[in-house]
Amino acid sequence: MKISKFGKMSSTELEAYQPRSQDECEALVAEKDFREWCKENDEDPENEDSRENYQIVQRESGQGFWEDLDDDEREGWEHNMTRE
Repeated sequence: MKISKFGKMSSTELEAYQPRSQDECEALVAEKDFREWCKENDEDPENEDSRENYQIVQRESGQGFWEDLDDDEREGWEHNMTRE
C-alpha cells in the first residue's frame, strides 16, 4: 500500500487538514480508517507491514470484498444480511 502524504502526518495534523478535492477527501478518509483499524488491532500505523495487513483484511472483508462480487453473489449476500 502506497503511503500518501496523509500517512506522513501526525494525528493532530491529520485531524486539522482540510481537503481541497474529492480525491484528497477520499485519501484522508482512507488514512483515518487505516489508523482506526491500527488502534483496534494493536498495529503500528508507521509500520509498512501494518498497511499490508490492513490491505489484506480489506480485500477479504471490507469494501474490496463487495467489489469482487458479481451481481448475483452481491444480491445473495445483501439478502442474507437484511432478512429477519
